[in-house]
Formats: sequence, structure tokens, C-alpha cells
Amino acid sequence: MPIQGRTTQWMQVVSALQQLGGIATLSQLTRHLLAPSGDATNWATRTPEATIRRIVRNTPDHIHVLKPGLYCQRELASRYEDEYSLPDEGDAPLNVTERNHWYYQGLLLEIGNRRDYNTYVPAQDRNRTYGNEKLGEICGTTRLPNFGYQQFVRRARTVDVIWFNRRDMPTNLFEVEFSTDMLNSLTKFNELRDFYTQFSIVAPPHRKSHFEDRIDMDTFHEIRRRVTFISTDQIDKESIPTR
Repeated sequence: MPIQGRTTQWMQVVSALQQLGGIATLSQLTRHLLAPSGDATNWATRTPEATIRRIVRNTPDHIHVLKPGLYCQRELASRYEDEYSLPDEGDAPLNVTERNHWYYQGLLLEIGNRRDYNTYVPAQDRNRTYGNEKLGEICGTTRLPNFGYQQFVRRARTVDVIWFNRRDMPTNLFEVEFSTDMLNSLTKFNELRDFYTQFSIVAPPHRKSHFEDRIDMDTFHEIRRRVTFISTDQIDKESIPTR
């Protein structure tokens, strides 16, 4: 149950984080606090979302910032840092790579949802963990719209995240890359180049040189200007190009 009575706003946020299992994204906290049964509907502010964002970033004694948009209880920080901390360069342990891969898939889904796209994640990823939810609970669909010839639909089925417009046509395709060779992702994009679509590789900043080596290959000359490298530290700023 939410804290009742004359409690401060930061206490409500801390309580919500605890109720959500000790870890949550900013969007998950906001939805929880602004639910009809929550206290946030009574806050004396016209912008409760901005207030919640300010609180989670400025309550270090109680809330720990794991990465942009992801927060946990301070007493659980060491546990979750082990699960989510990526090295500045080089490969991370498999379990860390997987959790970060799912996290950035979820973040892309949330951004797409806010922009009113129908968001897609592959069916095999729908039970992957994102904060305190599953990716399948966040995306608009795990069933790929029939947007073209079957050979194209089959090729798109494994793309990490897709945003579809109101006509069920793909506008943005995202591949999240932490350790594997980007050739496979770029090959998917290349085979879907006839669609009016923006392609994006999401990866840690230190992988940009690997991206540049691959995208400069002659094989990808037709899509070279359509593929954007988005570093993981850019996503929180939502600096994602769209068609």
C-alpha cells in the first residue's frame, strides 16, 4: 500500500520503489505513482513526472542510479551493480551483457511507446527482464505485422526492436550490440533497405570504431547513410532520429 497521510514526495517515491521490488525504471515508477490508487495524483504540481525524475536523481541516501533511467534501493546497489555494470571497454560477463541487452531493448520500447509507435520485440524476448517487468508487458506486440513479402517479414522477425507507424509499416529498426560482430545486424538492415526505414545500431561508446569498420564495407554502401550509431549513453536523452 502507498504511504498515507502527510508524507513528503520523496518518501512516496522511495516507498514506490520498494513496492516494485527494489528496482524500477523511471517510467515504471511514474506509472505506479500516478495510478488511481497512488498518492501522486494528489501532489500539488502540474508536472508530477518531472518531479519524480528530480527526486530519483537527487535522493542518493535512499535511491541509487544504476544507469540512465534505471534505479534501485540504496541497500541493493551492490547486488544490482554486479548485474548491470559494463566495463568502459572490452567484453562484459555474459550475464551482464544479457541484462544490459534486455534493458536497452526495453528503453527503446518505452521511447517508441511515448512517440505513439506500435512497438515490437521478438517473441523469444518477451519474458526477458526489464526493471521489474517483462519486455512482453511493455511492447505493443510480439506478433510481427504483415508489412510486406514474407521473405522480408521473416528477416525482420529477429530484429531487437521495431517501431511501426499507424499503417503497420516499419519506421525504425534497432539492433542492440554489446559484444558480437555487427555484420549480422547490418546484413538484416541491408536486406530490408527497400523500406522507408531508419536503421540504428545501439552499442557502448567504445564499439563505435567497430561499427565504422563494418559500415564502410562495400557490401553496405547502399545503406551507409541510413544507419545511425547510437551510444548507450545517448538513449536517455532520446536523441533518436526517425523517418
